[in-house]
Amino acid sequence: MLKRFGLMALAILFAASLFSVPVLAQYNPDDYFTYLELAFNEDEKDLREWLIDEHQQFLEVYPAHKNAGKAMYQLASVYERRGKKHHALAAYLKMMFLYPDVAGLVDTDKLRKIIEKEDDYEDQRSWLNQVIYESRDDTSTVDAFFSYLGVLSKLEKKELKDWKLANGREYVRRFPNDARHDQVILWIGDAYKNSEKYKEAAATYVKILGMFKDSPLLMNTRYAQGRLYYENLDKPQNAIDVLTEVVRDAPDPDLAGDALFMMAEIKERKRKKHDEAIADYRKVMENYPSDYRDAEALWRIARIYEKEKKNHITAVSTYNEFLEKFPKDSRGVEALENMAKIYEDKLKDYPKAAMAMARISEMYPDYKEAPSRLVEAGELTEKKMKDYAGAIAYYQMVLDKYGSHKKAKDASKKMKKAQEKLPPPPPAEAGSGSE
Repeated sequence: MLKRFGLMALAILFAASLFSVPVLAQYNPDDYFTYLELAFNEDEKDLREWLIDEHQQFLEVYPAHKNAGKAMYQLASVYERRGKKHHALAAYLKMMFLYPDVAGLVDTDKLRKIIEKEDDYEDQRSWLNQVIYESRDDTSTVDAFFSYLGVLSKLEKKELKDWKLANGREYVRRFPNDARHDQVILWIGDAYKNSEKYKEAAATYVKILGMFKDSPLLMNTRYAQGRLYYENLDKPQNAIDVLTEVVRDAPDPDLAGDALFMMAEIKERKRKKHDEAIADYRKVMENYPSDYRDAEALWRIARIYEKEKKNHITAVSTYNEFLEKFPKDSRGVEALENMAKIYEDKLKDYPKAAMAMARISEMYPDYKEAPSRLVEAGELTEKKMKDYAGAIAYYQMVLDKYGSHKKAKDASKKMKKAQEKLPPPPPAEAGSGSE
C-alpha cells in the first residue's frame, strides 16, 4: 500500500511540474528521467507494462540525453522482470552499442544466462557472446546504431518483430541523410517475413526496388523477394521470374548460385519438371562451385533419378559420383545403403548389392550399423547366390574388424553354418610312383 501511495504521489508531483510551465512547453528531460528512475525503483508489478511505455517514450524523445543510457538499462530490466527475455536481450544489446559509457551497469553474466537458458539461441550463442564483449568506445552513434541493427536482424524471433520495426524506423528518422537506408529497410522487410507478415514483407521489398534503383543491394532484395514468393506466398512462377534476373545480373557468384539452386528446387518440387531441375542442379555445380551447394545439388539429382524418374541405373551411378566427390559428407552411408537397396530390390544384382553393403565398413568404419551391414552382405550372398565361400568372407570381415561387437557372435555362428554347406574338397590325386 505504501509503495502504491508513493508512486501515486510521485505521479501527482510530476504532473504538477508539467502544468507549472506553459502547456506547449517541452517536458524537462531531467525531471522526466528522475520520475522514471523513481518509478523504476518502486517496481510495482501491475505497472511494469506502463513503465515500458514510459521508458520507450522518453528514449524516443530524448535519445541523446545524458541519462538515455540509464533509461535503456532500466527498460531492459523491466522487460526482464516481465519475463520478456528476447526483448530484454535486445534492449541490453542496444544499450551496449549506443551507450557504451553505461554498459558497465549490465552484469554480462546475466546476459550470458539469458543466451544460455533460451533454447532459441542455441545456434547463436558463440557470436552473441562475442558481441557482448566487443569494445565500442570509439564508434560514432550512427555506425553503432547500424551495427546494432545488423545484430538485431540475426535474432530471428517473431516476438521481436515490433521492436525491429521500431528501431529500423528510428534509424531512418534520426539519420535521414545516411546512405545505408536500403540495408535498413531490407532488414525491416526480413523482420516482417520472419514474423510471418508475408504481404508486408513483399511490399517492403518492392519499396526498396522502387526507391533505391542504384543500390548495390538490389539483387539481394530480388533474391529475398523470389524466396518469399516460393516459400511463403506459393507463387512459384513469380519466384522463377525474379530469380532468373538474379542469376543473370547478380555480381556476386554466391548469390547467383543460390538463386539458380532455388530455381532448380522450385522446378523439382513445385513444377515437377524433373529434367529441367536436374539440368539446373548441374549448372549450379558447373558454374557456381561451392562444396555445400554442389553436394546438395548432386544428392538431389540422385534422389530424382531414384524416386521420380525410376531410372535406377543412373541413380546408382549418381550415388557413386556423390561418394567419389564428397566422401566425407554425412550422407555417404545413406548413399551406399540406397545403392544396395536398388541393386537388391530393383536390379536384382545381388553381388553388387552385397558389395555396396560391405563398402560401408571400408568408407565409414565407425558407422554403428557397419557390422550389421556386413552380416547382411553375407546373408544375401549365401541365400541369393548360394555362394558360401563369399558369404564366409563377409562374416570373417565382421570378426576381423569388429571382433568385440555384439554382431561378431552372430557372424561366427553364420560362418560355421556356411562352412558346413561348402562342397567337400576334391580328393587328392595319388602321386605317380617310379617304375
